Amino acid sequence: TDVTIFDKVNYIGDYSFSNCANLTGITIPHSVNHIGLYVFYCCAELTTATIGNNVAFISNYAFSSCTGLTTVIIGDLAASIGYSAFSYCYNLTNITIGIGIKIIDYYAFYYCTSLATINIPDSVTSIIFCSFSYCSNLKNVNLSNNLESIGNYIFYGCTSLETITIPDSVKIIGYSAFSSCSGLATIVIPCNVTHINNYAFAQCISLTNITINDGVTTIGDESFTTCT
Repeated sequence: TDVTIFDKVNYIGDYSFSNCANLTGITIPHSVNHIGLYVFYCCAELTTATIGNNVAFISNYAFSSCTGLTTVIIGDLAASIGYSAFSYCYNLTNITIGIGIKIIDYYAFYYCTSLATINIPDSVTSIIFCSFSYCSNLKNVNLSNNLESIGNYIFYGCTSLETITIPDSVKIIGYSAFSSCSGLATIVIPCNVTHINNYAFAQCISLTNITINDGVTTIGDESFTTCT
């Protein structure tokens, strides 16, 4: 069943469509400025979601455990992607993040195991704890050029990630940020990074080329342990 919400609706409350087992598609119009917590939680047959331009915030757990979800388009006025918003969307392969997003919150794309490419627009300044952890097929990541830090566990367990460009805007690489990225072969730490925190690249067993520029003042405990 596809659902099209008419353009007089401006608010969709918490849990409104959660556990709708036969829901396959949803279009949220530009009139909507709020979608609630868990609004499409565990809609296992949902494959596509288009989110209108005026939704200001992708709420916590909004699409979590939508295991059939393959494609998401987020409008340009959304400012943040909430806690665990798309976690456990195992089949998510296409995500368009609008140019208004500033924050990607805790566990936002946790265990999205089919996600291969992610383009993070330059509006994003903060990516928080575990946002892309265990995205085991993630190979191509384009980070925001205004990103201030790479948070703790952000890419933990992204075993298909072979290379990533850390933008010059980054100052801190968080705890276990790239730990267990077993395919990562090359990393360049840009000159504005001052801190590489504990276990940042631990167990990156394929890492063969590391360039650390002279802005770094702290390399934390076991930052490169088991990089054989």
